[in-house]
Amino acid sequence: MTNAAVLTISDSVSAGTRADRSGPAVRERLEQLGWSVSVMEAIPDETSEIAARLSTLADGGQVSAIFTTGGTGVAPRDVTPEATRAVIDREIPGLGELMRASGRQATPLAVLSRSLAGTRGRVPDRQSARIAQRRGGVSGCYCGIGAPRAGASQRADRAHTREQD
Repeated sequence: MTNAAVLTISDSVSAGTRADRSGPAVRERLEQLGWSVSVMEAIPDETSEIAARLSTLADGGQVSAIFTTGGTGVAPRDVTPEATRAVIDREIPGLGELMRASGRQATPLAVLSRSLAGTRGRVPDRQSARIAQRRGGVSGCYCGIGAPRAGASQRADRAHTREQD
């Protein structure tokens, strides 16, 4: 079973003034897909704090993938994509496109999402994905993410094996 972290990026959730609905929805969807979620946290919309937590989780070896929710809109405090880009080595544009396309099934506003995904270090060991804030958008975003993730893992394992030969 693949181990994952779920981070809710929200000033109000991290301050305790609003309930986290999207983080638990992400966890539920990941568990339906056969993932184990060992880290569930809420952190504020601060680029440096988000980047630091993503780096710590990605480099710590506790999880194989990090899923974030929140902070991908167009408001000034929506800085999750910038923080994510600062810590990933390679962006995987197709996953962001998939998340927006799937999200459109729940809301036409999904096209405003700046969701992205990428890798850090050797795939499949360190992956990070961004998803929508709204609870309704969560299940749509994850409908198709399992197959691309598995494909990335298989390709990376083959490449790593070739490097060792």
